Amino acid sequence: MSWKSANTDELPPSIPQLLAVGTDIYAGTVGGGVWHRPIAEMNGVAPPHLSASTLALHSFPNPSTGTSQITYTLPERGMVTLEVFDLLGRRVAMLVNAEIQPGDHTAKFDASGLLSGVYTAVLSANGERHEIRMILNK
Repeated sequence: MSWKSANTDELPPSIPQLLAVGTDIYAGTVGGGVWHRPIAEMNGVAPPHLSASTLALHSFPNPSTGTSQITYTLPERGMVTLEVFDLLGRRVAMLVNAEIQPGDHTAKFDASGLLSGVYTAVLSANGERHEIRMILNK
């Protein structure tokens, strides 16, 4: 399945905004286009295979209805923080704050006490910072 254009025929160059409405997810693009896709089509997507040679961060499932697995890969040992923020920049969860060995790791994000919306997971390790957006749709 693929994204369907809601108001443009061009492929989206960038997607800075996501919105879940009913059973669909809408993606707003930098150029003003809007794309949509049924959320049910997205729940069956498996998390990507992670490479141990680069810092990587992923969330599964995304969108989520309550609990997500946030996977991250560290190429080398180091101090790691993994935090989740709401759209106002308030930290809603500190999932990891420790020195971690290289390799693949998983942290559980329990969003059962949070409202539906878009959240940002931020991974900081060895001077690098990665962010992903996660959608909570209850």
